Amino acid sequence: MQRPMRPGLRSDRRGGIEGMPLQLLILVIVAGVALAIILGWVLSVQPPSVIKTVSPNHTSIAITGGAPDGVAKKSLTFSVSVLDASDEPVRNVVVSLDGAVTGGSITKSDSDDGTVDGIVSFGSVEFRLQSGSSRGTVRVTAFRTGFTAPGPTEVLVYRA
Repeated sequence: MQRPMRPGLRSDRRGGIEGMPLQLLILVIVAGVALAIILGWVLSVQPPSVIKTVSPNHTSIAITGGAPDGVAKKSLTFSVSVLDASDEPVRNVVVSLDGAVTGGSITKSDSDDGTVDGIVSFGSVEFRLQSGSSRGTVRVTAFRTGFTAPGPTEVLVYRA
């Protein structure tokens, strides 16, 4: 025996998305498209440029000779290598030496030596300790426009 049909009900029960399943399908599609847009935007942002390593060729400088209570001086060839987060040289970098150097401060650019290779050559630098001082420091600071720089690296200068 066949059940009587109510008015408004269809006799075709082969399918069709209606009601809650249709809303769920629309929600899943919208969420997927939104997720794709957000991921595309987030993944397209470039990581910041960072100076990771500032490496002077001398980490400490011993000044020998001279009177212990007099001014002590020593000249050395000094250079600084600057690397980014990928351990690649940072070209066109500017490096500053402040502290126990004659003149108090020296600033050089990567291109001052004729090459742009991420190594700043200062040539001969005279390191100096004042009379009565047994040690001092030279702060090596590297910077370049568009890069985040670390704090200064310190080189120890001492009487030996």
